[in-house]
Amino acid sequence: MSLRLDLGRVRRVLIVTVAALVVLTFIAQFLKDAGWLSSVSRFFDSDVKLNFPSVFKDFALVVSALGVWAIARVARDEGDPWAVHWRVLAVVIGLLALDEMTFAHQSIGETLSNHFDFTGPLHFAWVVLYLPLALAVFLILARFWWNLPPALRWSFACAGVLFAGGSGGLELIKGSIASAEGQQTLRFYLAAAASDSLEMIGLAILLLTVLRELGRRAGQVTVAIRSS
Repeated sequence: MSLRLDLGRVRRVLIVTVAALVVLTFIAQFLKDAGWLSSVSRFFDSDVKLNFPSVFKDFALVVSALGVWAIARVARDEGDPWAVHWRVLAVVIGLLALDEMTFAHQSIGETLSNHFDFTGPLHFAWVVLYLPLALAVFLILARFWWNLPPALRWSFACAGVLFAGGSGGLELIKGSIASAEGQQTLRFYLAAAASDSLEMIGLAILLLTVLRELGRRAGQVTVAIRSS
């Protein structure tokens, strides 16, 4: 069975879904601060990892990684000189999905904090390792990114800046707040909500960009379900 994806409909669904999750994420933080409806608000709490926002991020990363891998295969068949770079990008997104699903960066941060005294913006110590890695990945893919068509280039840039700003940039702000006030304050809760919101918006843009590029190269995007 094959299902053809209507990219216009996918775009509308993503916009509504992300908008709803962003609003509910902020509402959950106010409810958490007030001590109300914790059994319900936890499903949208940015600092609780098994919730609807985290499921959306996992889904967007996995589908984006698969989509970029499919683009890499089409690019290879077309003789695109950047086909290998598409494959590298797919692997990077796949590793981000794995990290998100296994909470690896939190575990790494806890390990680093147990051995070193990180405070202030570096309170969440995983950024010490991940920010240089992000810079290294950018430098590796910089020429590839610059040689993309302008619309595709800036869509990827927008997605990357929003995701990196939410996951890395705001993590530094969260670290400063956590060091000064602790993690049980409304300011920290709202910073966490803003962090998750930027990540979700960035990933929605990434997913739409990947599906649009895959549709442009392949003619249409279909999902095939085959029995063994």
